[in-house]
Amino acid sequence: MAASQTGYTLTKNQQLSDISIGGLLRLETFNVAPTASSYYTSGYLITPANVGLSHIYFVIFGTQVPVNGTPITTIVMPFWDATNTALQFFQSTTGAPEALVEVASATDLSGFVFQVTFVGN
Repeated sequence: MAASQTGYTLTKNQQLSDISIGGLLRLETFNVAPTASSYYTSGYLITPANVGLSHIYFVIFGTQVPVNGTPITTIVMPFWDATNTALQFFQSTTGAPEALVEVASATDLSGFVFQVTFVGN
C-alpha cells in the first residue's frame, strides 16, 4: 500500500506491519519518502488514520535508506511530534557538538527514505 500525502509518500512495509502485541498494541511500519523541496516547517502531518490506527502512542525510527543506492553524506534526524502528529526532521548546520535545528522549509529531502514504525491501536 502506497499513499501519497502532501510532501511525502507512505509505503507500508509488509514484513514489519500488522503486528499485534497482546491484543493491546499494533505496530505498523512504513517507509516515508519525502518528495523534492517539500519539507514544511513543523513537519509532515501523519494522522493515525494514515497508518491504519486509531491512536499513535509513539514511533520507532529504523533505518535511513538512501535512494537508488546513493551514499548518505548528510544525516537528518527524525523526530515525532506527538502533540501535532507530525514527523519533523532536524540536522546540525555547523557540525557537532552544536545543537540540532529543524530542517528549513522547502528543503529537498527526496534523497532519503525513512523507516518508521507507528505503535498504537
